[in-house]
Amino acid sequence: KLREIYCDELLSVNSEAVMLQELKDNIKTMRDEGYEYKSYSLPEASQVQKFTKDGKEMAWMDVTITIETNDEIAYRYVRYILINENNKWKIYGWGDPKQ
Repeated sequence: KLREIYCDELLSVNSEAVMLQELKDNIKTMRDEGYEYKSYSLPEASQVQKFTKDGKEMAWMDVTITIETNDEIAYRYVRYILINENNKWKIYGWGDPKQ
């Protein structure tokens, strides 16, 4: 299921086996460090910034993720870059919104 949300270009450079191992490693790290994702908040449609690059329809949006660690709440902010493939928005990449 996870691979269904990624664009073709991202899938071509990341094998299913590597992506599955990275997911397992991330889950283990979360458990070892004692935190868990509690929720996420997507921006309003008006806050999604659309643009065209190399003739491709793309967009970026900032997502807020709520994390709980030892009964404390923290927030993580991630900027997702999306690309429209066959009328479906797919993840092209992500990173720190301050970069």
